[in-house]
Amino acid sequence: MEVLAGDSQFEVIHNEVSCTFQFDIRKVYWCSRLQAERDRIIKKFKKGEVLCDAFCGVGPLAIRAAKMGFKVLANDLNPDCFNYININAKRNKIPSKSLVTFNMDAREFIKSVISVSNNDYVDNPFNSVPKDTKVDHIYMNLPKDALEFLDVFVGLFNNSKPHIYTKDSLPIIHVYGFSNCKDSKKDLVDRVAAALGVDVFNEDFLDDFHNVRDVSNNKQMFCLSIKIPPEIGFKI
Repeated sequence: MEVLAGDSQFEVIHNEVSCTFQFDIRKVYWCSRLQAERDRIIKKFKKGEVLCDAFCGVGPLAIRAAKMGFKVLANDLNPDCFNYININAKRNKIPSKSLVTFNMDAREFIKSVISVSNNDYVDNPFNSVPKDTKVDHIYMNLPKDALEFLDVFVGLFNNSKPHIYTKDSLPIIHVYGFSNCKDSKKDLVDRVAAALGVDVFNEDFLDDFHNVRDVSNNKQMFCLSIKIPPEIGFKI
């Protein structure tokens, strides 16, 4: 970024719905145009459900969801994002029991949260994540790369306690991707299949396919809400 005029002030305060967010626009990503998408996703959550936000940024979804009473586990590899989501949690008076934050690779974060929550034989590196916590939604809003992280779900639930996860109670993944193909749905579903290591993805498990916004004349951003197929989650 280059300052063309005015003060060299990059620290901003932004309001969205009933939340306030602080961040340095040089160090983190923010897109106000995604507010409507966050509104849409939050409406999918039900009382008592747990959200796992794998690429949380400064917390636009995680903070809002936690403030509404949902339990949120939020992660970002960028240490600046990690710093600002913790600042924003304090700004918005989010109780620590409602929001637990992490600074990890997303793939390792998802593995750790599922293992810690459901396997008595795994040492718990996160004392704030109680065992027997069932994750209901996994939010993966990193459209450039998120689809490539889907391989983490292959066989991830093999060691789960049966009263936590069954073939009918696996989490829903909300994953984002860009496409510039004429048939964007086929393009993205084929990429999901490739990431999961299957020839064809069973679209019975595609809960929703939503066109989020145009990125350019030839590229659009989409959200796929996917129920994890049991044959993937419990693959040996």
